[in-house]
Amino acid sequence: MRRGVLALTVLTLCGFTALAQQTIESVEKEVEQLWAKTNSFTANVTTDTTVAIGPATMKSLATGTMQVLKEGEKSYFKIDMLNKIDTGVPVAGTLEQKILSVFDGKEMFNEMEAMGMKQVYRMSPEDSEKQAPLTGKSMIESLRRQGELKLLPDASVDGKPTYVIEVTPNPETKSAAPSPISIMRTYISKELGLQVKMEVIDEKGAPMSTTVYKDIKINVPLTPADFAYVVPEGVKVQDMSELKKLQP
Repeated sequence: MRRGVLALTVLTLCGFTALAQQTIESVEKEVEQLWAKTNSFTANVTTDTTVAIGPATMKSLATGTMQVLKEGEKSYFKIDMLNKIDTGVPVAGTLEQKILSVFDGKEMFNEMEAMGMKQVYRMSPEDSEKQAPLTGKSMIESLRRQGELKLLPDASVDGKPTYVIEVTPNPETKSAAPSPISIMRTYISKELGLQVKMEVIDEKGAPMSTTVYKDIKINVPLTPADFAYVVPEGVKVQDMSELKKLQP
């Protein structure tokens, strides 16, 4: 009996020791190792957002799909979303916005359609990188650029264990947000090493935006041809780099 109790005690202490040794750096290493085994993945994406704009509160629900392909150091991605927006002011029905973002390995295009009007923007490589899905080592590097990181206790998302990294945003990140934010949390699947949930919390402690990635499938058959973007007929491509030069 004593040997059994001793063995259980040792196992328990080992578990606590392993947990105590877990750091941002060790999580980063595990995520990088898992990403090295991943060639591609697809996911269903949902983003629920609530933002206070003056006296009104805007709510939106975006649903869609994401595809990512890795070739060496290069990643291709496509995000196709339908965003339903309640502006919080008296309007006739819910506004709908279709958003298609495609990076073909060289350039990124954002195609937006709302109220019968379609626009296409070509993004700079720098801006394309900011909009790319967070994967591998670049996931943790991106979070570091946004603020101070803290590793929280593990959590469960859809019944599966995840690492949780909390970001206290730096001034640059705060200034880029549409509404004041206090913290951000990223949930990373321990099994896949991929982001499965992200929360943005406002200054009052309430969720401002929650993004969830479900039905993730890894190493699916994708090719660069799946990420070729064709500009819709009659639509002029606007270069975001040139538009930025015109800003005061």
